[in-house]
Order: sequence, then C-alpha cells, then structure tokens
Amino acid sequence: MAKAKEKFSEIVNEAGYKGERILVEKREKPLAVIISYDDYKKLEELEDMVESRVLEKALKKGKFYSLEEASRKLKIEL
Repeated sequence: MAKAKEKFSEIVNEAGYKGERILVEKREKPLAVIISYDDYKKLEELEDMVESRVLEKALKKGKFYSLEEASRKLKIEL
C-alpha cells in the first residue's frame, strides 16, 4: 500500500490507459484492485445481467420474496 501511495498517479494511468489491473495489498494480503473505468462498467453490466437472470429464474419457479422477507430469511437488517 505504501508503494501505491507513492506512485498513485502512475498506477491510475496504468489502469486507466493501459487496461492493467493492479492488486493492492496490505501486509501481504489482498485489499483492493485498481481497474480502468471501462472494466468497472463492464463488471457492472455483468452484475446486472446475472441479477436479471437470477430474478427471471426465481419468478419462473414462483420463488420470489419481497425485500423484507429476504432480509428476514438472510438475517440482514435494512
């Protein structure tokens, strides 16, 4: 992470212009990844596609839960 701080603009340029994916580690453990904006948008699109397919399958099977039901079942506070 210290290296990333020192060379932040260089790292951002490598990701943004060269399409490189840079792994940032802290104490030798993966912490984050720096990617280009184009890669980020592609990941968002893929995520939306997967979510749509999951929802589509759930609706076909009649297994659709409201947000409140799902949060209760998963024990997640909203």
